[in-house]
Amino acid sequence: MPRAAAAAGARWRPPALAAALLALQARHAGASPPPPPGQVADDDDYWKVQGELCARVKECFCLRHTLLEMNNVCGWCETTSRPMLGSSEGPHGHETCARWIWLHQDCPVLRCMEDWTPLRIVGLVVPPLLFGLAWLVAEIHRAPPLQPQMPRFVQRKVTFAEFSKGLRGERQTMLSTPFQSYFPFAPRLSHLLLQMLRNSLLQQSLIHSLRLGFFMSLFYQMLHISPAVINNDNYKFLTATLLDVKGLSSALQVSVGILFSFYALGRVGWWWSVIDCCRSMQGRTHDIALIIGGYTAVREYPQAGNASKREQWMEAKWNLYRFLMLSWIMCYRSLSAEFKLIELDDLVVAGLLEPSEKAIIIECAHGRKTPLKWLSTWVGYHVRDVRVRALVLDKLCALRGTMAGLHDACELRAPLSFEGLMYTLVVAWVYTIPFQRLVTSTTVGWCSSRAS
Repeated sequence: MPRAAAAAGARWRPPALAAALLALQARHAGASPPPPPGQVADDDDYWKVQGELCARVKECFCLRHTLLEMNNVCGWCETTSRPMLGSSEGPHGHETCARWIWLHQDCPVLRCMEDWTPLRIVGLVVPPLLFGLAWLVAEIHRAPPLQPQMPRFVQRKVTFAEFSKGLRGERQTMLSTPFQSYFPFAPRLSHLLLQMLRNSLLQQSLIHSLRLGFFMSLFYQMLHISPAVINNDNYKFLTATLLDVKGLSSALQVSVGILFSFYALGRVGWWWSVIDCCRSMQGRTHDIALIIGGYTAVREYPQAGNASKREQWMEAKWNLYRFLMLSWIMCYRSLSAEFKLIELDDLVVAGLLEPSEKAIIIECAHGRKTPLKWLSTWVGYHVRDVRVRALVLDKLCALRGTMAGLHDACELRAPLSFEGLMYTLVVAWVYTIPFQRLVTSTTVGWCSSRAS
């Protein structure tokens, strides 16, 4: 608006919509409506109505409320701390102001106490309160982590007498748990979620998420009230900083998405290789037992004695059974939390290990490989057929290689640089995710989130 028009008092050309609304306001106030578009006239009643609307402003940032009433001729004089009619160039008429503010975004403090209604205060308190209560409830109802338990087959003593009875003896029962855990399926989603929440790892992840949500909700509320407690310049600096963090989070999301896809694919392939090693170990053990069982059924015991062929072979097969069991147990002791609870004394009590054999394992540098050496010695002594011996030793070598491959697969890690980069990027991205929801509003005067 030109200064000449402002000085004249009412040389104003409003848009058609603004003119219509201003006419309604003037009519309700008992004054004559402002001039229509294109008509230049002095209208004291119009400025009187606008002056009354402008006089309601108590703080600089409350100027934004006058825009809602189609009053675009009200400004703020920071020198006298009072509203005045005018334009972007200065006050109306012959009044002057050293520090004239026309736009509410330029106020020193973006605070208007009219905005702080009880509903707004409740809206600031409720989100952190809900997250805090959810965090507290999750902590209270968190199930204790599952503690590893010693395998049941070790808790039961195995004797040569029961082994000699064969199928008529008291045999070990099959485990009810599957070889590999599968994702639980249920027709109802609620049942599926309950099954998943029973997992201690998922519960811990949920608690961490609620804790992060609690602190980020506090951070959001601090951003909501920051314009009311800091000056406009500091608020603009804070806004620019948060927008930079928001851009960083978007860049991290792309980087983490690419790296994590390769990482997840590699870990799934690693898991399949571990399962393949375990299945191969099971198959090689079955091969050895099958070949030895068929060989001992038709061949004589290598050393003649007073006992029958069946009794002689039964004691030898008992030792073979113990060596095979010991090789499995010793292999998984360093890999499984449950097998790690098994001590050598427990194996002696269970009947799978002799006291003299315990002393040998203790003195060996690699105790888990000792039962494999005993198996090799057993095959070399008891199997006299060259072809059968070569076949059994081949299966035994395959068993040893698979066990070693299992340990190698479990110890396999990504390069240290990749792990460090992946960990840093993921943590940085997780903690900057809430910043992606931030938006700035010059109308309300605070940073907020789309979720709020």
